[in-house]
Amino acid sequence: MGLLNKIYNGRVVLMTTVGLSFSGVYADSLLAPLVIADSNYETYFSFKVPAGRNTVGRLNSNTIHYTWIKKGTSLGALKKLNAPCSIVNNKGRVSANDMVFQNSRGIVATPAGLHNDQSQPNGYNASNYVGMVVISDLANTLPAESLITNEGGMSGFAYIVNITTGNIQDYKLLNNHRSLADGDFGKGFTSKKSVDLSWMGGGVSVAGYTGVSAKTDWFAVVTGFDMAQDGGLFSSLYDASVTFSQNTRTVNGVIDATQDSPQLANLGYGTKGVMNNDEGFTSGNISIKVNCMGSFDRAEIMDAQLLADTRFGGWVRLSISPQDGATGVSVHRATGALVYRADTFTTPYSQTPVVTIQPETSGHLLSGKNHPNRPF
Repeated sequence: MGLLNKIYNGRVVLMTTVGLSFSGVYADSLLAPLVIADSNYETYFSFKVPAGRNTVGRLNSNTIHYTWIKKGTSLGALKKLNAPCSIVNNKGRVSANDMVFQNSRGIVATPAGLHNDQSQPNGYNASNYVGMVVISDLANTLPAESLITNEGGMSGFAYIVNITTGNIQDYKLLNNHRSLADGDFGKGFTSKKSVDLSWMGGGVSVAGYTGVSAKTDWFAVVTGFDMAQDGGLFSSLYDASVTFSQNTRTVNGVIDATQDSPQLANLGYGTKGVMNNDEGFTSGNISIKVNCMGSFDRAEIMDAQLLADTRFGGWVRLSISPQDGATGVSVHRATGALVYRADTFTTPYSQTPVVTIQPETSGHLLSGKNHPNRPF
């Protein structure tokens, strides 16, 4: 029985390799932070995988590992902020230096003119699916920090297709670059320590056009050190969490001494509150906890006065305090969060609403010289 010693932030975690079908430590992973597959949506992936840089064209057994982190079976599950996610693992087969085209159910999407694709990916098809997935290259036995040329070998994109309206949302799959183990998304820009939430007003005028309305929501994914663990050997739940607030950042309840307060003291405000679109400040308390992943809007983080004063737009600076999970054998260690902003536009010029999704900016709370989201 081999033991892999992983050292993170001064902590040593012992992991047994019994029951796993890989040899050595593999480090290259991709995170797809939002996957939807139901009667209205389908999610597609397009990614390249070195697969250990084995002989080109040879189909390797169990080359890629999927960790399906499921929040629920409908979009409404994202509103259950205190609920953990379940975990299902499976494996697929690809040849070296392969370009994989598939949907989240594991079906190969073969573009016109592309023949004899040897990819045999896997997916989640037990039910409808709303959640995220970590895809790892099992054949890559060189940790990303060991060789510059080995860093970030996997890359690609995801596409969420609304089957009914034809609208498509695409985003880049996130590589766990500069990490020593698969599923470790505790470093770099994927693990934010702070965030500036910003929003548009309920009714806006865009480029002189009237009748345009916009609603802002946020989507958060809790990042961790071990997001690709086998459910048969480790926990079957991912229950790491984060709390967004204007308190100084904490890690498992202990104050992070490297972080400044998010209460806008540098702007002359020594208290909690939000800014509106006209540089007006309203004091008030904002705090919300997200387990695993979830979405929320202004009404879920603000009282009536804050909502009224920022109805035409505004922003607030928040710290992100991680809390480790404690389910099953393996403790899921939280590091921060990945935060997206989603704006839904309704216009008289389109029969269906238009949704845009972009990452939110950092809150710039680190007191030292390094930016909190810099991938160092």
